[in-house]
Amino acid sequence: MTTTAELVVAKIEQAILECPLAEQISLDGHSVSMPDALAKLEYWRNRVKREQGGKPIIAGFNLQRAF
Repeated sequence: MTTTAELVVAKIEQAILECPLAEQISLDGHSVSMPDALAKLEYWRNRVKREQGGKPIIAGFNLQRAF
């Protein structure tokens, strides 16, 4: 079953592949700058990883090293 996050990643990737050198691309009828599109792509890829259990939402850290 395809999740919403996976569908969004596919849409953004397709839009970028159609116009890789464009300064702006169209996502669902909205004009988005390429840096914003790449940031959205990174966000949604991370969301897919979290949904699949591959990346924790909060990074763990070692409190013993803080002191």
